[in-house]
Amino acid sequence: MSPLNTTISRAWQALREQPLHISYLGGEMLYDACDTLARDNADITMEEIGISRLGRPLFALTLGSGPTNITIKGNAHADEPAGIVTCLVLARLLTENPVWQILNDHFRFFLIPTANPDGLARNWEWLDGAFDLKRYFMHVYRDLPCDDVEFGYPASIDTSVQDVRPENMACARFFDTAAPVAAHLSLHSIVFTGGAWFLIAADTNLTPFEPSLSFVTDACVDEGIPLHDEDRGGQKGFTRLREGFHSIPTVEGMKAFFNRSGDTALASDFRINSMQYAMKNCGARFAAVSELPYAFDRALANMTPTGLTRRDLELRRVDQYTIVLNELADTLDRFYDLPKTDDGQFWMDYFSAYLAYRRSSLKSLMRDMDRYADKQATLRDLYDVNLLELRHRIYNSAAGYRLSRFGDHPNADEWGKRYRTCFDQQFDEMASRFQFQVVSLVTQVRLQLAIILAGLIAVGDQETSDLKNE
Repeated sequence: MSPLNTTISRAWQALREQPLHISYLGGEMLYDACDTLARDNADITMEEIGISRLGRPLFALTLGSGPTNITIKGNAHADEPAGIVTCLVLARLLTENPVWQILNDHFRFFLIPTANPDGLARNWEWLDGAFDLKRYFMHVYRDLPCDDVEFGYPASIDTSVQDVRPENMACARFFDTAAPVAAHLSLHSIVFTGGAWFLIAADTNLTPFEPSLSFVTDACVDEGIPLHDEDRGGQKGFTRLREGFHSIPTVEGMKAFFNRSGDTALASDFRINSMQYAMKNCGARFAAVSELPYAFDRALANMTPTGLTRRDLELRRVDQYTIVLNELADTLDRFYDLPKTDDGQFWMDYFSAYLAYRRSSLKSLMRDMDRYADKQATLRDLYDVNLLELRHRIYNSAAGYRLSRFGDHPNADEWGKRYRTCFDQQFDEMASRFQFQVVSLVTQVRLQLAIILAGLIAVGDQETSDLKNE
């Protein structure tokens, strides 16, 4: 093991021995936390890199004196804020922990804690306080494809593209200042999986990344979290590499999938993601994404074959999808002509656009069946289809409750109570049928730090290989 990899291994052990007293951050709390870090540590530079669409500032932290640049971004998707905390914990470790401080001599870190402060603010009702899965389902907000910050980057900073979000332009400019970049990490979360899941910018030849993947796998064992597994057959760019690891989705894969529906406008909403941007424009040779669940059930990673073909099961998914989307349409029709507050109109427009997006996705799914012609369905696939109906009915009831809450008509309170009762019953049914284990924020942050450390291993190994080949 190289001296650098030995240090990285020691850094992981030091992290596991250090108690983390952390919570989700947003708004002024996030600014104050970043400002305190910069004021307490002369080695940390804090700067405002841009302003969001709704006028909120985007901040970045830079630290380390090494020759190799690493870019790290959190909270691209509105409802995935763990990466914010991870960036701040990383900055604290690099300035205060003796083992982690050694990494500053090898690397320079460019951190964007949140790339989506507007989306973060819309999720504050479930973020404020201890995490509760039921509260998450009731109040979650997620940007639609036309506003997706992860898939919203220009081809280059010099490209003139209308409607690129200012957040994406700010992040792109910041990444450009870090060029040449050796590795880029995008920190994401996911609601349900069978365990920890990681996306790697790699083809099927994993040999150069074996030490990094083994490091992450061992970290998951240390944290008591199984690896997720599934096979999407390359859909949207997701190709299974091995248990726990897929390739990153691509703009090409996204466009190809949604073009199948005939909704070319939706397909055109997708631009390159931050991983593609960093590799194309900043020279990154390694890029990875964490997809750490809020809750996992091992059944959702059970790859035991069933007697069903994958195509038959996907047809069942289409049937379930059709039912729950029609139910959402009925809910929206009920509220369409009723008086609403301004917030109520926002949510009506949002859920209407969400329904249109999901229906296009359904059409694409129906026309993409050939992908699964030769595949056998697994127990994981069966559990996932069963979960789809349950979780979407919960979302539908939450939508009805939210529209009632912001209704301006005599029946608003009564309807709100009915939707809340349905929501409670449906959530309890899902909880009784699946054995979900909630993943603590501490575990999410540790495993996001593990994929960052794995990126450092990959970079170090590539540099060593380059020297040998000179």
